[in-house]
Amino acid sequence: MHFLLALGAISFWSTNATVASIILQKLPVEQVQFLQFLGAFCVLAVVKVFQENERRWQVSTEAAVLGSIGLTGTMIFQYFAFYFGPIVHVNIIAYAWPVLTVLMILGSGTTSHPKRLMGLAVLGFLGASLVVSDGSQQSAHDNYSVWGILTAIGSATCMAFYSFAVGRRSVNATECLTAGALLGVIATGIWCWLGSSHWANIQDVLVGLYLGIGPMGVGYLLWSSALKKDRLGNVPILGFLTPITSTGLLLAMGAGASINFSGIIGACIVIATC
Repeated sequence: MHFLLALGAISFWSTNATVASIILQKLPVEQVQFLQFLGAFCVLAVVKVFQENERRWQVSTEAAVLGSIGLTGTMIFQYFAFYFGPIVHVNIIAYAWPVLTVLMILGSGTTSHPKRLMGLAVLGFLGASLVVSDGSQQSAHDNYSVWGILTAIGSATCMAFYSFAVGRRSVNATECLTAGALLGVIATGIWCWLGSSHWANIQDVLVGLYLGIGPMGVGYLLWSSALKKDRLGNVPILGFLTPITSTGLLLAMGAGASINFSGIIGACIVIATC
């Protein structure tokens, strides 16, 4: 069951690149991020309303911190990485989060097959790197920025920590994510107020809200549920499927993506790993 939940999350995450590539041509990044966090907060708030919980609107400090790191930190660092650095290289770094999660799992001693899990994590990262770079000839020094590298590492670390901690703490995942989304709304709302001179039309607003409702809101909820049910630490490896499904959707939509032999080999490695 937890594998199906994880695959459901990945199916939502795979739409992120396609939709974002469309909306970022029309809106500044701060507005896209604000709409994302707003959409995520709305869907998470609805989920909380329907949860049978007398403490419905109370959020523990632990849940707030975990949600702020896992949701707010991951997304804001990721977009800063895209802004500061070459997208090919920062994407590869950002997709290292399953490896970091596995390292945390190994450090906790909660898996019965540590060597196998680490080997699969390394293979998955190799395959994902081939898919993301896809034979790119872009020099590592083109538009090189230490801030791009650091923020990509920050994004990967936040997602890895959340994936490790949410399944091992007695916190409510919806509480974590709602708190993180609310913090994101406030932070990006201030960013918009300081940086945006005009606002989007209703069609662009709806597209931006989908990024929050789907990939961010429902996607994170499904992923969190999968991690809660995973006792052996295998689910994080499935995260490497995201660049494959994302690339596949970009190809299907004719969004300017292409894939060559190295990308195909990388996809095969990831699928075999999973």
